[in-house]
Amino acid sequence: MSALLGGFAITSLAWLAGQSLLVRFTSTYTDRFHQLYAGRTLVGVSGSVAARNVTGVLAPSHYPEPLQLVAVTAADRLTDFGSTLPPRPYNRVKLGWTTAGWTDAVSIELAAGDAPGGSVDLANILAREPFDENRDYEFLTDPLPGSGTWHFAIAGRDGTEPLGNRGTELDISAVIDAHPPDVALHGDGTRLTAAVAAGVLTVGFAYDW
Repeated sequence: MSALLGGFAITSLAWLAGQSLLVRFTSTYTDRFHQLYAGRTLVGVSGSVAARNVTGVLAPSHYPEPLQLVAVTAADRLTDFGSTLPPRPYNRVKLGWTTAGWTDAVSIELAAGDAPGGSVDLANILAREPFDENRDYEFLTDPLPGSGTWHFAIAGRDGTEPLGNRGTELDISAVIDAHPPDVALHGDGTRLTAAVAAGVLTVGFAYDW
């Protein structure tokens, strides 16, 4: 097989910068490169088949995604296998759509809801992408905050000043099952509070926002 998910193990992690993460690992493969994925996003490739570390640049998010290694042949070292990875808690969505009959659009506007289950907020613009011709388009969102069904709206805008007239929108929905945010670390090094009353243990925590 071209891409393999077994035969290696992550041994340590270290931040090199605000979004740059060094991942060290062991591997049984001596003839394969190793790719690093954050969720389904390819974020790094090892420098050689002998290298046992890889550096990836991660998109910041309070809702973390799993790190995954994939062993690949030299010919596929830059091939993105993200869409074929197994189901896990991912918090980014790749949207795909096809335009037809657009005659005067100059840009594509992508709007989304503000929270899972919420209706689309036209003030919450994820991106404005150039429109060149009627064809298939794709867009990968930034990490989204929370599990549930997210709603998106895609529409074209023409060249009318200042922002262009907005065309008929296409509605898309996608389900996200994300890891929750990390638990905040207190000044004393603990993350949880605990109290016992009448034989009942109550454990408290706060998310690290």
